[in-house]
Amino acid sequence: MNANAIERNQSTQLGACTYLLHLLLEDAERRQRGFVRATIEHVLRDHAGIPEDVPDRPFVDALFSEILDMLRRVDPASALPEMPPAPRPPATEH
Repeated sequence: MNANAIERNQSTQLGACTYLLHLLLEDAERRQRGFVRATIEHVLRDHAGIPEDVPDRPFVDALFSEILDMLRRVDPASALPEMPPAPRPPATEH
């Protein structure tokens, strides 16, 4: 194997998906003004509808927080109220 070759792993796949999603969201916003804001509002409603006793609530909150961060990077002018920071799940030690 070439020492300079980049191993395709979950981190590179996640980075690629994040980049592609960002491009697609930008394109959707260009084609339909307000698309990202409507999506943010939808995500906020979905998050508010999750029961408090859902298993692994800190992970669920962190997931929604990350989704909102991604959407707001595409449309930073969205004047929606900030969601309180979610506790991040503890890092697992390997």
